[in-house]
Amino acid sequence: MLERIRNERELDSLTWFTDFATCDEVLFERYFVCRDLGKDLVPVVNEFNASEAKRTLRPVPGFKPAGLHATYTGHVPDPVHVDTFVDQSMVHLDTGRAVRMFPRELGFSVVVFGKGAHTWESNDASQGEVWLYQWRGQCALAGSSSSSAAAAAALPPPGLSEGECCVVDGRGLHVEMNSQGSAMLAVALSDVAKPPSSL
Repeated sequence: MLERIRNERELDSLTWFTDFATCDEVLFERYFVCRDLGKDLVPVVNEFNASEAKRTLRPVPGFKPAGLHATYTGHVPDPVHVDTFVDQSMVHLDTGRAVRMFPRELGFSVVVFGKGAHTWESNDASQGEVWLYQWRGQCALAGSSSSSAAAAAALPPPGLSEGECCVVDGRGLHVEMNSQGSAMLAVALSDVAKPPSSL
């Protein structure tokens, strides 16, 4: 799951419906500040599990849902079968070109790197995390040099083998793959990092 960082006044919500096939009647709804999915969702789920609404599968009398407020109103692309996408992109990946999986305007970047050397560019010194997944083959990784102990601790592993993943500081991240048919997925929020300028 890829989550963007929320601003201080932004709320998340959990909403249960009487019928999830139609989603036409809200059964239970809570808005809350979410900083840690593992901690902040639990009390809301527990509250629902202990509620009269769950026991009866009917909204509690007098309950008025706040309503859903979508923050994204654009087109959501169809799901992508990664193997098929990589196979269809291999003609570009094997020539050293990185390929974007989704349009830029979606709020995140998913870039596939193939054979060759690639550098991830980041504009924000505090939020440059990139999730890397070695889809096929192997890669060598290097991070930007820094004298700080914190930055040294955040350096990526020396490389990844097929099926391995890691989260790294994207600032100055350098990826190199020497084998034909290699492919790595790199995922980041597009407002905190930008993929190679060649895209």
